[in-house]
Amino acid sequence: MTAIPLMAENVIFRPETFFIGQTVGLGVLRNPFFRITRRFHVETRGYHDGSYGAIKLDETYAYDTGEVEAFQWVITPAGAGRYVLAEASIGSGIMAEEEGGELIFGYRRPLGAARGLAKPRFDVRMGLIGGDTLLKSVRVGLLGAPLGTLTAFHRRSGAATGA
Repeated sequence: MTAIPLMAENVIFRPETFFIGQTVGLGVLRNPFFRITRRFHVETRGYHDGSYGAIKLDETYAYDTGEVEAFQWVITPAGAGRYVLAEASIGSGIMAEEEGGELIFGYRRPLGAARGLAKPRFDVRMGLIGGDTLLKSVRVGLLGAPLGTLTAFHRRSGAATGA
C-alpha cells in the first residue's frame, strides 16, 4: 500500500492560493440520520479579480439526481486570517476566519421551499488534508435542528497553481 503524505498540523488553508485555477471533487449529502441521500461532483474555477486583492470563484455542483447548482463567490482577504465573502444568491458581508488552520464561516440561504425566516443555516469548515486536497464539511440546520451535512473533497487539477 502506498502512503499518502498528510499535511503538518500547522498548515493554514488560504483560499486565495488554493482556489486559483481549477479544482475537481466528489462529495455526499447526508440526512440527519447520517444516511447518504445524494452524491455529487463539484468543480471550481478561480481567478484573481484585481480589485481589493479579491478572487472570484465559480463553483458548480452536479448531483446524481441530474440537478446542477452554480455559485459565484467573491473572496476578499481582510487581514489577520479573515475574509469577506459574497455570493449573489446568498448575499454579501459573510465573515470568514481562520481557526486552527481551517477556514470557518456560516450563512443562511434559501433551500427548496425554505425561504424568508425559514432559510436554513449553513456552517462551513474547510481545511487542507494534503498538499493539493481540501476537505469541506458543512452542517445544515434550521432553528437549531439538524437537517443534514455535506462532505466534499476538492483536489487541485494540474492547471491550478500557487498551493
